Amino acid sequence: MTHHEGDRLDLELEEIAEVDVRIVAGEVSVTAGGREATSVRLEVEVLRGPPVGVDVHDGVLVVEHQPLRSITRLLSGEMGVRANVSVIVPEGTETRVRTVSGDVFVGGIRSVTSLTTVSGRITATGLDGEVGLRTVSGDIDVQGVDGTVRANAVSGDVTISGGAPAEVTARAVSGELTLDFDEVPDAVECTTVSGDVAVRLPADADVDLEAVTVSGRLESGYPDVLDSSKRRLSGRIGEGGRRLSVRTTSGDVTVLRRATASADA
Repeated sequence: MTHHEGDRLDLELEEIAEVDVRIVAGEVSVTAGGREATSVRLEVEVLRGPPVGVDVHDGVLVVEHQPLRSITRLLSGEMGVRANVSVIVPEGTETRVRTVSGDVFVGGIRSVTSLTTVSGRITATGLDGEVGLRTVSGDIDVQGVDGTVRANAVSGDVTISGGAPAEVTARAVSGELTLDFDEVPDAVECTTVSGDVAVRLPADADVDLEAVTVSGRLESGYPDVLDSSKRRLSGRIGEGGRRLSVRTTSGDVTVLRRATASADA
């Protein structure tokens, strides 16, 4: 195992298959290099707190910045730490990031990606593969992502736009879900308690839709093809086949139809 430690690090690393970043606060950026990239470039800057530890073992790069745990610091409340981490990796690198309040940006990765934060903002763009995103109060913004997307929030909002994902699962408690698809995935599942849900579909969408709310409102841009009651909106759009399910307790549900190209012109 190789170990590095410091307040400022600038490292070039070879034969890395997986990146695991764990910080409390600050910013984390993980982006794919060019198509021919084979090495990993890591830059770290500590803004507050102890040095960052970097370990490489069996192709796994672990970057960790945690508060020093001592009785004196616990009693004084001086647990604040903050660091900025930037990693440029080959696009096939498995990526895992965990923060407390730190913001996370990940772009261009085409492998398994797992991003978790408590109150930080998550931005994921141009990803492909199995993508898992989790936050408590931070927002999640997903742009142009393919593969399988699973986004979970408590009070944070989730926005998914563009791309051609195969499956999408979006869940929130009080956060809002906003989905705007270029191509409708094979299966979409949206669930909230009190958060509103808005879905915009392409003009040529082929979808079997069911939306249910207990006490929220239902609105649709497809009044000619969808059956609507006080609590349920269902029916086949186009030829159907792909599945869109929305369920909420008190949130409002809006299903919109994107304008055709001729209408935009």
